[in-house]
Amino acid sequence: MPKIPEPLNGNLDEVFKRFSEYLQEIDRILHLSSEGIAQTSKRVKVIEALGEWERAAGKFNSEKHEIAMRDAKEKAAFATQEMSKGFPVLHMHAIVALWTGTETLTRDLFKVWIKFNPALLGRPPLNKIKISAFHFQNLSEDERMDLIVHEMDQYVGPEHRQPIDKYEAILKLFGFKSSLAKSIRRDLLELYHVRNVFVHRRGVVDYRFVDLCPWVKKRPGEVLQMTHKSYVRYMHACNYYFVHILNLILKHHGRHQIPYPKGIVEGTGSKPAEMVRA
Repeated sequence: MPKIPEPLNGNLDEVFKRFSEYLQEIDRILHLSSEGIAQTSKRVKVIEALGEWERAAGKFNSEKHEIAMRDAKEKAAFATQEMSKGFPVLHMHAIVALWTGTETLTRDLFKVWIKFNPALLGRPPLNKIKISAFHFQNLSEDERMDLIVHEMDQYVGPEHRQPIDKYEAILKLFGFKSSLAKSIRRDLLELYHVRNVFVHRRGVVDYRFVDLCPWVKKRPGEVLQMTHKSYVRYMHACNYYFVHILNLILKHHGRHQIPYPKGIVEGTGSKPAEMVRA
C-alpha cells in the first residue's frame, strides 16, 4: 500500500494531533465548568453545616459567617439560574472556540501542503499572489507559509464568500476531489455565523445572520441562546470535517479511508479519529 512520504506525514500528523487535542480540551472544559457551577449551588448548605460545627466548638464568628452565607447565596442563585438555562454562556465560549479550531486546522493544513508541494504556487490563480520580496525574504519559513495562506483568500473566486466554501475551493485547487456533505456544510456555515453574532454583537441577531442562516428561524434583535444540543451538533460537524480532510489526504496517497463519525458521545471528552500513520 502506498505510504504518505516523510517528513510530510509527520507534519500532517502534528496538525491533526493539535486539532484533536484542542477539541478534547474544549469538551472537557465545558463539562468540568458545568459540573463546578452545579456544585456551587450546594455551597449554602455547606456553609450552614460549617457554622453549626463552629458553634459547637465555640469558634463561631457571626460576622464572618454572615459574609460567607451572603456570598454563598449570591453564587448559588447565579449557579441555579445558569443551570436552569442550560449554561448558555459556557456553551457560547465553547462554540466560539470550535470555529477557531476548525479555521486553524484548515490553515495549518494549507501551510503544510504548500510547503511540501511548492509547485502549486505556479498554478492559477495562486500564481497571481503578489508579495513584497523584501518583506518575504526577512520572514521565517513558517511566517512565509502564513503569509501565503493569508494572501490566498484574495485569489479564490468571489463566488466563494463563505469560509467553508473557500476552504473547499482551495482544497480543489490543491488537487483534492472534495465534496462535503450538505448537512455538514450547513452546520459549519451556521457555526461560523453564530460565532460572529456572539463575538461581534454579543449574541444579538442581525439581518445578515437571518439572511445567511434562515433555517435557524430568528428575527433581527433576538438574542441567541446556545444549548447543549446545538453544541453537540457543531462538535459533530467539526469532527466530521476533520475526517473529511483526513480522508482526502489518505485517498490522494492511495490509502484506505477511515469511517465518518456517526455522532458524539456527550460528556466523554469525545475526540476525532487519530491520524493514520504511514
